[in-house]
Amino acid sequence: MMPWNRHIFAPALGLPSIGVVVSKMFGFIAQITGRVSKVAIAMVTAVALVAAGVPAPAWAEIQEQSDKTPGGILDGSGSSSSVEDEKELTPAEKQLRSDSSEFAETVAGGAIFGAILGAMAMAALGALGNPGNAAAGAARGAIMGAAIGGIMGGVDGYLTAKQRESANNNIRMTNSMAEDVRKDNERLERLVKSSNDVLADSRMQLADIKSQVDQNQKTVAQADAERQRYEKNRDAMQTALNDLQKRRDNYAQAATKMRSRGARTADLDRQIDSLNKQIEQLEKNVGAMNNALAVTKVS
Repeated sequence: MMPWNRHIFAPALGLPSIGVVVSKMFGFIAQITGRVSKVAIAMVTAVALVAAGVPAPAWAEIQEQSDKTPGGILDGSGSSSSVEDEKELTPAEKQLRSDSSEFAETVAGGAIFGAILGAMAMAALGALGNPGNAAAGAARGAIMGAAIGGIMGGVDGYLTAKQRESANNNIRMTNSMAEDVRKDNERLERLVKSSNDVLADSRMQLADIKSQVDQNQKTVAQADAERQRYEKNRDAMQTALNDLQKRRDNYAQAATKMRSRGARTADLDRQIDSLNKQIEQLEKNVGAMNNALAVTKVS
């Protein structure tokens, strides 16, 4: 998000169990790697299913399972808005959606594939280590492997790409990494500004909705329907925050690995520190949005 020998493992798990394992595996991958495009996940899912020896008729079960997973397997996000919703958004809200979507992808493409390799390898070992209940063992192994493989695949994949770009030169590698973080800081600066604007407007609108309910000018049902818009504002901030925290952690791990190679990371560390400070501001805005929603809740 090592090839699985379908002749060995598919019979041990059974096709229905494989569908559940693969479904849960990709649901977990989506959580640890951030939102990923529907096309990319669909392609990777197909490869995984073929490797696992699952025939096409059984794929329907996997999609059914994905519908029960937050965000789904083939869905890039946990929520979506209709065309009409987009038309009703204020300029600040549209900007927030646009800014937050920039951080929806993984910090390194290797994270997805590292998670898949880790999940499949550990699922196989889990099935073999639990012959009495191979499906349960495989499910636990897949989840553990996805977590480990996703983290290692993300950082190591990122470093490998930088090594190739810089011909394995430490100075060029750290400079390139610092530039990546600097660009993220620029994008995050815009996101923090748009979240400030949306937060200020949401506070006023939520207070107005509550006031209208208190004066019997609006029903609770109407208020709840209108509040969903501001809950989506909060969700957009929260999603971006989650993605940014993962990016920051990956950058920090990459910097640590570079220092272990003897590289000087002063500029990279400054950029990561700046990123962290802006993340803290976004986190405050998420908290303020949660508070605004809580104090204006109607019943």
